[in-house]
Amino acid sequence: MAASADIRALVAEIEAATAAAAARAAERANTSIPNPSAPTSAP
Repeated sequence: MAASADIRALVAEIEAATAAAAARAAERANTSIPNPSAPTSAP
């Protein structure tokens, strides 16, 4: 049935968008948290 194929395509598109949003959120979290391995003498 064509509708089920459309739904599967939509779900895949939503999953891809969710993964991209999660990656951006993780990137923002990583940039806001100081790196534990960075030297503590940095200004």
